Amino acid sequence: MAGKLMRASVVFILGQVLAAFGFVSGASTQSQSARWWQKRRCF
Repeated sequence: MAGKLMRASVVFILGQVLAAFGFVSGASTQSQSARWWQKRRCF
């Protein structure tokens, strides 16, 4: 249960970070900073 809660938290936080750096879901192109964050995903 703790593992699932941790994974959900990481996904939520990553989504917030990407949104803060200009990521737009479904867009054909992304901002440079959003692409940088996408490449740093560790899972």
